[in-house]
Amino acid sequence: MKYFSVICVLIISIILLSTLITTLLFLNQPEPKVYCGVIDPPLIKQTDTSIHTEGEILFKENCKFCHKIHQDAVGPALAGVTDRRSRKWLYAFIKNSSRMIRKGDTAAMNVYEKYGHSEMPIFSNLTNAEIDSMLIHIEAYQEKYYYQPQVMNSQ
Repeated sequence: MKYFSVICVLIISIILLSTLITTLLFLNQPEPKVYCGVIDPPLIKQTDTSIHTEGEILFKENCKFCHKIHQDAVGPALAGVTDRRSRKWLYAFIKNSSRMIRKGDTAAMNVYEKYGHSEMPIFSNLTNAEIDSMLIHIEAYQEKYYYQPQVMNSQ
């Protein structure tokens, strides 16, 4: 009976210790962004400069004609875009904004209205990984220079 009590105490101690370790490990983790019940994982900060360079090249080839990082142009400024929109939404919008507008996506329609009914070209050839590399470039650029998020008017 005494042997059974020692085993119970040992098991309870292990459970409590593992709970404490798990709590301490995840205590300072930021809350994930949730969009319509879908958790949007943060972009992985790449230490490999080739990813950033690829994103910069893709941005210059596909985006810079209509977008700037910190100011509006033909399209909206892109600083903070990953804070304002989920990655799933960005993939769909970048690949085919016209389809989202036709389907009645409110955010897509608002961008379309605000920027003079200008539709983005269709970039269905871009992979999600290529879009991620452009988003990493945008985030790196916005951090390099001053960025203050704009408060969206909820009218």
